[in-house]
Amino acid sequence: MTHLLVLPSPFLGPAAYALLVDALRAGGHDASVATYAEPPAAAALVDAWSSAAAGLDEVVLVPHSNAGHLAPLVSDRCGGLPVVFMDAALPAPSGTSPLVPAGLRSHLADLADRDGMLPRWTRWWPRDDLEDVLPGDWFDRIDVLAPQVPLDYVDAAVDVPDGWEDGHCAYLAFGAETYAEELARVRQLGWPHQVVAGRHLHCVVAPGETATELRALSEELRGR
Repeated sequence: MTHLLVLPSPFLGPAAYALLVDALRAGGHDASVATYAEPPAAAALVDAWSSAAAGLDEVVLVPHSNAGHLAPLVSDRCGGLPVVFMDAALPAPSGTSPLVPAGLRSHLADLADRDGMLPRWTRWWPRDDLEDVLPGDWFDRIDVLAPQVPLDYVDAAVDVPDGWEDGHCAYLAFGAETYAEELARVRQLGWPHQVVAGRHLHCVVAPGETATELRALSEELRGR
């Protein structure tokens, strides 16, 4: 049976994906969310997630958001695991790839405290800007779970495996805006992909629908 291993955004933390894992299991798949020691560092995340994947059978990686930058390294270290990117960033096709774009890095530098720690992801923008992303009481539920991450994390870059885009990859987008450039790139590469109506945390607020789409894409990948 396929095991869907969710790679969490370091800015949200593993606990934010608990309902998605429950929905995947309810649909008949093995599933879990990879954990890590805080505060996150790119190399340590790759080590922890690779170890988690290596202990499982028939694994499909499901990175969300910023975890997309690290998923190709985890896949490569584990012998080329399939990856379903879930509204996730994509690293550069080759060479060295930064963990955040320059514009966001500049914004985050202004938010860091004197100890070099960033506020919780939920507090990077005015709360009103997140009403569509985290409706109702979801803001408070995710805000309490989101960790503080050091600014040093976003200053890091990773060396991506050569040819990683030619591996078994698919993409699930929540709307066509948050990662519009990534979605265009996915279409050009010819990866299996799906776009569902939703915002960036659709996997949190609509875990059942997300699980259905992830199962379909993961099975398509494993059948190729």
